[in-house]
Amino acid sequence: MVAFGHGPTGSRRAPETANGPTAMPTIDTHLFSIEAPEIFEKALWMGQLIRMERMDRAEDEDSFAEVNFFVGHVAEEGIDFADGSPSEPVLKALWAQYLDTEERLAPVAKDAIIDDQRTPRSRLVLVKLAATSFRPEVGQLVWLYLPEGKDGWVFARFTLEFDWRQREQYEALGRAMVSSVRWKEDIVSAAGIEAQAKGVWSIFDEMDLARRDAIALRYREVLGQVTRAPMEGAKEEPKTLDLRGMTADEITVEAFDAALVRGEYDSRTVMLQTAFLPDPIEFTCASDDQNPDSHQFGEATVAIIRALQSLSASDHGRAGELMWQHCKICFDATDYGAPESQSNEDYFDIHGPEQAFAKAGKATIYVHDSFPCGSHDLFSLDFYPPWEDEHGCSLVIREGQLVGGSDPGGWLGEFLPKDPGEAES
Repeated sequence: MVAFGHGPTGSRRAPETANGPTAMPTIDTHLFSIEAPEIFEKALWMGQLIRMERMDRAEDEDSFAEVNFFVGHVAEEGIDFADGSPSEPVLKALWAQYLDTEERLAPVAKDAIIDDQRTPRSRLVLVKLAATSFRPEVGQLVWLYLPEGKDGWVFARFTLEFDWRQREQYEALGRAMVSSVRWKEDIVSAAGIEAQAKGVWSIFDEMDLARRDAIALRYREVLGQVTRAPMEGAKEEPKTLDLRGMTADEITVEAFDAALVRGEYDSRTVMLQTAFLPDPIEFTCASDDQNPDSHQFGEATVAIIRALQSLSASDHGRAGELMWQHCKICFDATDYGAPESQSNEDYFDIHGPEQAFAKAGKATIYVHDSFPCGSHDLFSLDFYPPWEDEHGCSLVIREGQLVGGSDPGGWLGEFLPKDPGEAES
């Protein structure tokens, strides 16, 4: 896991009241404090972003609950307003940006904006978003706020996303969290935001190691980052299918089916040896009889095998570039505990694409949901490299070509081939 060290004021504690500690722990940062309900098992302070996630979903809850709370300069969002401008246009621009971002994933109808409370410097909105191929209908409680800024426009954006069927619980929870925010500076300064950006902390820091590891494992299992433990009594180990010596005619549904070993929850696993990576790739596919969009084994799945066979050492350069891009982003944003005199590049001995690829580690593939293009020839290879061994990073493959990078379990819709008519327009 990435080691999130304690920030200078990082804590997760119950705030004191006249009657003693309250029920909600608090995340206390340079700029503000915010209540962090225990329902969120995972809480991270990552610079200017606070993130909380719920893992243990309630009955009939199909989507994870997630909070993202960001504070920074409006200019960081590519929105330019001079000091002294009226607040309403700034708030309107931030709201338009939010809608544009969400509508790229799912339609946001005007009548889906359930509640709209606003002041000249704040807006609190409950939005209903349409279901997609990878999530049910969800709600988002969105709070935009413009605190007084000493050095240009500053904004806060709080978003709580949840399964719409759990609206009653999460809406009340989100409103309480927004009301709990307490600012440390009457006028937010650039120095305060800079100090915030350097802070890193997680709920895992003060947690019993066994409980921390159990929560982390559950996240990775559900996201397909690791294979679930086999059923009790199952002894069979995954078989290895060596693609290097197989012809295209030998890669068939029958050959693949014979190599897969059944595991728990209808999952099936095989190890794939390729000419692209030195270590076998752990491939797991799962099906869910209750989910009509679940993976269906067949020719579409075998398309992944053919795509992997088409990759070779000649693709290492492109893979290294993508890995290095991800590595640099992490290096810029993460404090790994290296000495002040040592850069993150020196700390990991990674200074370019070749070293990033060489140290990326073993890859896994997890297939569960049907892909929108009707075939599994769009998929990702997931890695857990030393610079990000908690969340991982992915290489996206489409029709046998490396087309980009993503996060494990991330949305791959942006990598779908464009419709010819769409491309012309």
